[in-house]
Amino acid sequence: MPSAWRRCGNWSAKAFPDKPSLSSGNIGYGCVAIFTIGRLLQLEELFIDEYREYNKRVTEYIPFLNSLGAKDEKKGDRSMSFRERWVELLYQAAKSPRRFRALVTPIGIMFWLSLTALLVFASLSVDSLAHFPRFVSPPLSFVIGSIFLTLWAFVVGWPVLRFFKARGSPVPLNPPQELVTTGLYAYVRNPMVSGWLSGMFSLGVLLGSISLAFIFTPLFAMLNVLYIKAIEERELEKKFGEEYLRYKEKVPMFIPRLRKW
Repeated sequence: MPSAWRRCGNWSAKAFPDKPSLSSGNIGYGCVAIFTIGRLLQLEELFIDEYREYNKRVTEYIPFLNSLGAKDEKKGDRSMSFRERWVELLYQAAKSPRRFRALVTPIGIMFWLSLTALLVFASLSVDSLAHFPRFVSPPLSFVIGSIFLTLWAFVVGWPVLRFFKARGSPVPLNPPQELVTTGLYAYVRNPMVSGWLSGMFSLGVLLGSISLAFIFTPLFAMLNVLYIKAIEERELEKKFGEEYLRYKEKVPMFIPRLRKW
């Protein structure tokens, strides 16, 4: 900017030597003003383009967002319960535009990881406040914890890869569009939750935390059971019908069966 200012001033001094009103300072200020106005016009045009693109994206999601608040006219139920609203939310989210589902996937993953981290830190705080001793001491805690963590990585990692292959994710708002019953899902309906619980227990062994292994991990398991029974299974029954009911009848929820379904 200063170099442009000086060039304008030098040009004015040479072109109009007998015009003091057109001094280098005045011409410099004029050039700066013109340059500033030009940049503002460019920014305005850029802002308008960005706003149009944003408005276009939002318009794509309006039918989906409106459907979440729609009343169930078929059943004539004008006062849906909280559980029914969650079931309807997951059901409608599974049919939403793929871009929207991709947007909420990292949010769901961050929520799940943050909740797990909160439980871990809470358990360590409880151990400290209650003066609980380490129930497994090194190096035995490291050996046992490492074995279970390796198992956890496999049990959790396989469903994640399988879901991504089916163009979905473990996040309930972005599930696969087909019922996955192969691999680990042929032995247990929720291998990811089973693996995550074993991972939390193994982390409790690794840290020697009584609260994490025997209090917060069972508590987390109870919360998952309540959610799966009240929300997830109802949404899957609504989405896949008899196919899921047959699968649910033959395959256990958390503890794997010995034979493949």
